[in-house]
Amino acid sequence: MSRFFKFLIMVAAIANLVLIFVYEGQIPGDFHIPFLGQMSENESKEPLVEETVLPVQTEEVAEPEIAEEEEVLPETPVAEVEVAEEPAEEAVEEEEPPVCRIISLDGSNVRSGPGPDYEVVTSYPYDTVLVLTGEPEIGWYPVLAEDGTEGFIFETQIELPEGYVTEETVY
Repeated sequence: MSRFFKFLIMVAAIANLVLIFVYEGQIPGDFHIPFLGQMSENESKEPLVEETVLPVQTEEVAEPEIAEEEEVLPETPVAEVEVAEEPAEEAVEEEEPPVCRIISLDGSNVRSGPGPDYEVVTSYPYDTVLVLTGEPEIGWYPVLAEDGTEGFIFETQIELPEGYVTEETVY
C-alpha cells in the first residue's frame, strides 16, 4: 500500500478518535486543534487563565403587604346559549374512475358503438389516457376522453389498469 493511502487512513483514524472524545464529553466541544501548528489570529500564545466566578449575592425581598379586602361584586349569571349541533356530513370518498392508456403505436380509433362496423368518432395517439365508463361489450370498452368525447375502443388497443376486473373477465 502506498504511503499516501497509509497517511490518509491514519488521518481518518485520528479524526474519528477526536470526534469520539468530543462526543463523549472527554474533550470540551469548543476545543480547537491548530492546523499544522499554525495559530489563528484570534488565538494568543499565552496560556489560558481560568476565570473565577464570583458568587451572586441575593437580597431578601420583603413580601408585599396584603391590601385590605376589596368589595367583591356578585357574579351575574350569563344567559346560556344553546347551540344546536349540526349533524356532521359524512365525507364520501369518491373512487377515481379507472383509466386506460392507448398502447397502439399508430394510435387508435374510438367508435360510436361496440364493434368495427360502427362509425369512427375520433382517433387518439399512442399513450393517450381514457376513462373507462362501464363494462366491456364483446371486447369493446366504453371510454370517455379528456375532451369529452365518448365512444368505444377495442381491448387490444389499450392497457387496462392493474387489477381491473370486469364481468367478462374469465378466471
